[in-house]
Amino acid sequence: MTNYYVTNGKQYICTRGGIHGVSDIKKATQCNIDKASNILTTIPKSLLNLGDWTILPVPDTDDIEISEDEKDRTSSMEFIDINSMINELNELTSKTEYFAKYSKSINKQLAEVELEIEDLYHYIEFSTFNASQGYHAYKMLKERLIKRRQLKDERIILDSIQEKNMLTCTCENINETVEKLESRSYRPRVLKELFNV
Repeated sequence: MTNYYVTNGKQYICTRGGIHGVSDIKKATQCNIDKASNILTTIPKSLLNLGDWTILPVPDTDDIEISEDEKDRTSSMEFIDINSMINELNELTSKTEYFAKYSKSINKQLAEVELEIEDLYHYIEFSTFNASQGYHAYKMLKERLIKRRQLKDERIILDSIQEKNMLTCTCENINETVEKLESRSYRPRVLKELFNV
């Protein structure tokens, strides 16, 4: 299996300890093409300005030549633009706060929809309908059940982000959660005949 890395021709992307550039190809993150594509789309702005980043296959170790300048540079400590790092951490903090507020909003909306569903269950239980009224009650209930499912799905995605915390959560983690939501199915507990099981 071929491994890939992300480079701008002068630096390579390393994801250990956060996404940053390194000058030594041996320190570059090597991964499959999907993960490399994910890394390419999440490169911070401070690194994007350093050139056109691209994905390349990792060459055989015999093909890698290290110049004397490169050996000197890799032996000394790599410096990071501290102001850019502080700005990125501030952005991350504000996004984390936003997710926490949005999560509370989702929970509030979910509680409200649950109460509406409860009202509709009791309305259906204690009322007698003609066909038109019965369909209207069904339609109202279905709309709220769909809304509840959408809110639950959003909460699952938000929980996935908050569970891993913003530092370790990647687009790959979020996409994996969304794919699980899209491929899930319901297994009836009792009324199996409703689902042709």
